[in-house]
Amino acid sequence: MPVFDIVVVSVKGYDLESVTKELSKITDKNSIILPLLNGTDIYERMRQHLRKGYILQSCLYLGTHIESPGVIFQKGGSCQISIGKDPSYPEFYPEKLINVFRNADILIKFFEDVDIEIWTKYIFIASFALVTATYDKSISEVAADEKLGMLTKNIMQEIAFIAKALKIELPPDIIETSFSKANQFPFETKTSFQRDVEAKGSQSEWDLFGGTVIRYAERFNIRADNTKATLDKLLQNL
Repeated sequence: MPVFDIVVVSVKGYDLESVTKELSKITDKNSIILPLLNGTDIYERMRQHLRKGYILQSCLYLGTHIESPGVIFQKGGSCQISIGKDPSYPEFYPEKLINVFRNADILIKFFEDVDIEIWTKYIFIASFALVTATYDKSISEVAADEKLGMLTKNIMQEIAFIAKALKIELPPDIIETSFSKANQFPFETKTSFQRDVEAKGSQSEWDLFGGTVIRYAERFNIRADNTKATLDKLLQNL
Protein backbone atom coordinates (compact mmCIF):
# COMPACT_ATOMS: atom_id res chain seq x y z
CA MET A 1 0.00 0.00 0.00
CA PRO A 2 1.16 3.59 -0.59
CA VAL A 3 2.00 6.16 2.06
CA PHE A 4 -1.24 7.88 3.06
CA ASP A 5 -1.89 11.58 3.70
CA ILE A 6 -4.65 10.82 6.23
CA VAL A 7 -5.32 7.65 8.20
CA VAL A 8 -8.45 7.24 10.33
CA VAL A 9 -8.02 4.67 13.10
CA SER A 10 -11.34 3.36 14.41
CA VAL A 11 -10.55 -0.06 15.81
CA LYS A 12 -11.46 -1.41 19.23
CA GLY A 13 -9.08 -0.53 22.04
CA TYR A 14 -7.67 -4.05 22.32
CA ASP A 15 -6.48 -3.90 18.68
CA LEU A 16 -4.87 -0.47 18.97
CA GLU A 17 -1.32 -1.61 19.71
CA SER A 18 -1.06 -4.07 16.83
CA VAL A 19 -2.68 -1.65 14.37
CA THR A 20 -0.43 1.22 15.45
CA LYS A 21 2.66 -0.90 14.77
CA GLU A 22 1.34 -1.61 11.26
CA LEU A 23 0.80 2.08 10.58
CA SER A 24 4.52 2.69 10.30
CA LYS A 25 4.40 0.88 6.94
CA ILE A 26 1.86 3.28 5.38
CA THR A 27 2.73 6.64 7.00
CA ASP A 28 5.60 9.09 6.98
CA LYS A 29 6.46 12.32 8.80
CA ASN A 30 3.77 14.23 6.88
CA SER A 31 0.92 11.79 7.47
CA ILE A 32 -2.04 12.81 9.65
CA ILE A 33 -3.40 10.06 11.90
CA LEU A 34 -6.87 10.54 13.36
CA PRO A 35 -7.70 8.03 16.13
CA LEU A 36 -11.46 7.84 16.76
CA LEU A 37 -11.55 5.56 19.78
CA ASN A 38 -13.06 5.82 23.23
CA GLY A 39 -10.39 6.55 25.81
CA THR A 40 -8.28 9.26 27.38
CA ASP A 41 -4.79 7.85 26.82
CA ILE A 42 -5.06 6.86 23.16
CA TYR A 43 -2.39 9.35 22.07
CA GLU A 44 0.14 8.00 24.59
CA ARG A 45 -0.63 4.41 23.59
CA MET A 46 -0.04 5.19 19.92
CA ARG A 47 3.09 7.31 20.36
CA GLN A 48 4.82 4.40 22.06
CA HIS A 49 4.87 2.57 18.73
CA LEU A 50 4.58 5.29 16.09
CA ARG A 51 7.27 7.97 15.89
CA LYS A 52 6.44 9.46 12.50
CA GLY A 53 3.45 11.57 11.51
CA TYR A 54 0.96 13.77 13.34
CA ILE A 55 -1.37 11.98 15.75
CA LEU A 56 -4.30 14.25 16.51
CA GLN A 57 -6.03 13.92 19.86
CA SER A 58 -9.71 13.46 19.10
CA CYS A 59 -13.09 12.03 20.01
CA LEU A 60 -16.44 11.38 18.36
CA TYR A 61 -20.00 11.22 19.69
CA LEU A 62 -21.74 8.50 17.72
CA GLY A 63 -24.12 5.67 18.53
CA THR A 64 -23.81 2.77 16.08
CA HIS A 65 -23.96 -0.99 15.83
CA ILE A 66 -23.39 -3.61 13.15
CA GLU A 67 -26.77 -4.35 11.58
CA SER A 68 -25.35 -7.05 9.29
CA PRO A 69 -21.99 -7.76 7.64
CA GLY A 70 -20.92 -4.54 5.94
CA VAL A 71 -23.90 -2.56 7.24
CA ILE A 72 -23.43 -0.10 10.12
CA PHE A 73 -26.58 1.35 11.69
CA GLN A 74 -26.24 4.81 13.24
CA LYS A 75 -28.59 5.57 16.12
CA GLY A 76 -27.97 8.67 18.19
CA GLY A 77 -25.04 10.94 18.86
CA SER A 78 -24.15 14.37 17.45
CA CYS A 79 -21.86 12.82 14.82
CA GLN A 80 -19.30 15.59 15.36
CA ILE A 81 -15.60 14.81 15.33
CA SER A 82 -13.69 16.92 17.85
CA ILE A 83 -9.96 17.26 17.18
CA GLY A 84 -6.97 19.01 18.72
CA LYS A 85 -3.24 19.28 18.25
CA ASP A 86 -0.53 16.67 18.42
CA PRO A 87 1.24 17.46 21.74
CA SER A 88 4.56 16.58 20.12
CA TYR A 89 3.97 19.10 17.31
CA PRO A 90 1.87 21.90 18.86
CA GLU A 91 2.61 24.26 15.96
CA PHE A 92 0.92 21.96 13.42
CA TYR A 93 -2.64 22.88 12.39
CA PRO A 94 -4.48 20.12 10.43
CA GLU A 95 -5.99 22.35 7.76
CA LYS A 96 -5.78 19.65 5.09
CA LEU A 97 -7.74 17.14 7.15
CA ILE A 98 -10.37 19.67 8.20
CA ASN A 99 -10.96 20.74 4.59
CA VAL A 100 -11.26 17.15 3.36
CA PHE A 101 -13.83 16.29 6.02
CA ARG A 102 -15.87 19.46 5.65
CA ASN A 103 -15.96 19.07 1.87
CA ALA A 104 -17.45 15.63 2.52
CA ASP A 105 -20.10 17.19 4.83
CA ILE A 106 -18.61 15.51 7.89
CA LEU A 107 -18.98 17.55 11.08
CA ILE A 108 -15.54 18.35 12.46
CA LYS A 109 -14.37 21.03 14.89
CA PHE A 110 -10.91 22.01 16.09
CA PHE A 111 -10.34 22.73 19.79
CA GLU A 112 -7.27 24.39 21.29
CA ASP A 113 -7.80 22.29 24.42
CA VAL A 114 -9.40 19.12 23.11
CA ASP A 115 -8.61 17.29 26.37
CA ILE A 116 -11.74 18.88 27.80
CA GLU A 117 -13.82 17.33 25.00
CA ILE A 118 -12.13 13.94 25.35
CA TRP A 119 -12.57 13.75 29.12
CA THR A 120 -16.13 15.07 28.92
CA LYS A 121 -16.99 12.22 26.61
CA TYR A 122 -15.03 9.71 28.67
CA ILE A 123 -16.92 10.58 31.85
CA PHE A 124 -20.14 9.73 30.05
CA ILE A 125 -19.13 6.70 28.03
CA ALA A 126 -16.88 4.96 30.57
CA SER A 127 -19.41 5.16 33.41
CA PHE A 128 -22.41 4.12 31.34
CA ALA A 129 -20.40 1.44 29.51
CA LEU A 130 -19.35 -0.24 32.76
CA VAL A 131 -22.80 -0.10 34.36
CA THR A 132 -24.84 -1.07 31.28
CA ALA A 133 -22.58 -4.02 30.54
CA THR A 134 -22.38 -5.20 34.14
CA TYR A 135 -26.13 -5.05 34.79
CA ASP A 136 -27.41 -5.73 31.26
CA LYS A 137 -29.47 -2.55 31.04
CA SER A 138 -29.79 0.04 28.28
CA ILE A 139 -28.51 3.58 28.81
CA SER A 140 -32.01 4.86 29.56
CA GLU A 141 -32.80 1.94 31.88
CA VAL A 142 -29.70 2.71 33.93
CA ALA A 143 -30.59 6.40 34.10
CA ALA A 144 -34.13 5.58 35.25
CA ASP A 145 -32.97 3.18 37.99
CA GLU A 146 -32.24 5.02 41.25
CA LYS A 147 -29.53 2.63 42.44
CA LEU A 148 -27.79 2.17 39.08
CA GLY A 149 -28.11 5.85 38.33
CA MET A 150 -26.32 6.72 41.56
CA LEU A 151 -23.61 4.15 40.82
CA THR A 152 -23.09 5.72 37.41
CA LYS A 153 -22.79 9.20 38.93
CA ASN A 154 -20.30 7.92 41.51
CA ILE A 155 -18.10 6.48 38.76
CA MET A 156 -18.37 9.79 36.92
CA GLN A 157 -17.20 11.58 40.05
CA GLU A 158 -14.16 9.32 40.36
CA ILE A 159 -13.22 10.09 36.76
CA ALA A 160 -13.76 13.81 37.37
CA PHE A 161 -11.34 13.69 40.32
CA ILE A 162 -8.73 12.13 38.02
CA ALA A 163 -9.27 14.82 35.38
CA LYS A 164 -8.78 17.47 38.07
CA ALA A 165 -5.52 15.81 39.16
CA LEU A 166 -4.39 16.03 35.52
CA LYS A 167 -5.28 19.77 35.57
CA ILE A 168 -8.03 19.37 32.99
CA GLU A 169 -10.60 22.09 33.68
CA LEU A 170 -13.99 20.40 33.35
CA PRO A 171 -17.20 22.39 34.03
CA PRO A 172 -18.35 22.34 37.68
CA ASP A 173 -21.67 20.73 36.65
CA ILE A 174 -19.98 18.00 34.59
CA ILE A 175 -21.65 15.13 36.50
CA GLU A 176 -25.21 16.37 36.03
CA THR A 177 -24.72 17.43 32.41
CA SER A 178 -23.02 14.13 31.56
CA PHE A 179 -25.73 12.07 33.23
CA SER A 180 -28.48 14.02 31.46
CA LYS A 181 -27.05 13.00 28.06
CA ALA A 182 -28.71 9.63 28.59
CA ASN A 183 -31.96 11.35 27.60
CA GLN A 184 -30.58 12.11 24.14
CA PHE A 185 -30.59 8.45 23.12
CA PRO A 186 -33.55 6.24 22.20
CA PHE A 187 -34.69 4.26 25.25
CA GLU A 188 -33.37 0.92 24.00
CA THR A 189 -29.89 2.23 23.05
CA LYS A 190 -27.05 0.10 24.38
CA THR A 191 -23.40 1.07 24.68
CA SER A 192 -21.05 -0.56 22.19
CA PHE A 193 -19.17 -2.09 25.10
CA GLN A 194 -22.40 -3.67 26.36
CA ARG A 195 -23.02 -5.18 22.92
CA ASP A 196 -19.52 -6.63 22.86
CA VAL A 197 -20.03 -8.21 26.27
CA GLU A 198 -23.39 -9.63 25.16
CA ALA A 199 -21.72 -11.18 22.11
CA LYS A 200 -19.45 -13.08 24.52
CA GLY A 201 -16.42 -12.69 22.30
CA SER A 202 -12.91 -13.41 23.49
CA GLN A 203 -12.08 -9.69 23.86
CA SER A 204 -13.75 -6.50 25.06
CA GLU A 205 -12.73 -2.98 26.01
CA TRP A 206 -13.03 -3.49 29.77
CA ASP A 207 -9.45 -2.28 30.28
CA LEU A 208 -10.07 0.91 28.28
CA PHE A 209 -13.04 1.88 30.45
CA GLY A 210 -12.28 0.34 33.84
CA GLY A 211 -8.60 -0.49 33.87
CA THR A 212 -7.56 2.99 32.77
CA VAL A 213 -9.57 4.63 35.55
CA ILE A 214 -8.08 2.34 38.19
CA ARG A 215 -4.51 2.95 36.98
CA TYR A 216 -5.01 6.71 36.99
CA ALA A 217 -6.57 6.51 40.45
CA GLU A 218 -3.60 4.55 41.81
CA ARG A 219 -1.20 7.02 40.22
CA PHE A 220 -2.82 10.00 41.95
CA ASN A 221 -3.86 8.18 45.13
CA ILE A 222 -7.56 8.72 44.35
CA ARG A 223 -10.21 6.30 45.58
CA ALA A 224 -12.08 4.57 42.78
CA ASP A 225 -14.11 2.08 44.80
CA ASN A 226 -17.21 2.28 42.59
CA THR A 227 -15.27 1.76 39.38
CA LYS A 228 -13.30 -1.13 40.84
CA ALA A 229 -16.35 -2.88 42.33
CA THR A 230 -18.28 -2.59 39.07
CA LEU A 231 -15.35 -3.81 37.00
CA ASP A 232 -14.73 -6.73 39.36
CA LYS A 233 -18.39 -7.77 39.11
CA LEU A 234 -18.26 -7.52 35.33
CA LEU A 235 -15.08 -9.57 35.01
CA GLN A 236 -16.55 -12.31 37.16
CA ASN A 237 -19.33 -12.74 34.59
CA LEU A 238 -17.18 -12.60 31.45
